[in-house]
Amino acid sequence: MSVDGLLYENGKIRITKNIFANGEGEQFVIATIKGLRDEHKGKPTGLLVMGLILIALAITIQPFPYSQYAMGGVGAFFLALYMFSKENWRLYLTGPQGEAEAFRTRDPEVFRDVSRTLKKAIAAHLG
Repeated sequence: MSVDGLLYENGKIRITKNIFANGEGEQFVIATIKGLRDEHKGKPTGLLVMGLILIALAITIQPFPYSQYAMGGVGAFFLALYMFSKENWRLYLTGPQGEAEAFRTRDPEVFRDVSRTLKKAIAAHLG
C-alpha cells in the first residue's frame, strides 16, 4: 500500500483515504462503510462492590472462629481483580454484510485518534 492519502498510522494500524487496516490483519474499504459505532466497557464494578461488602462483613460480623479472615481474604481478592482489570474500547463498522467489530484497544488515546480519523474518512466518502 502506498502512503498516498495516509491519514493515520500507529504501528500496524493504518487509515488512508480508501482503506482501514486495524492492525490485526483485517482491512476495511472506507467507501463500503455505512456507519460507525463505538463502545466503552469500563471496569467491572461488581467486583469492587462484592469486595467492599465482604471486607465490611469481615469487620462487623464473626459467625465462626476465624471466618473474618476468610471473608476478608476473598474480599481482598475481589478488590485486587478490580484493580488489575482494564477498560476496553471497541469500534464497530456497519457495511454491506452488517455490523462487525473492526477495532479494539485498551489505550484511550489510540482509540480516540482512530475513531476521529475514521469518522473523517467516512464523512469524506459519504459527501
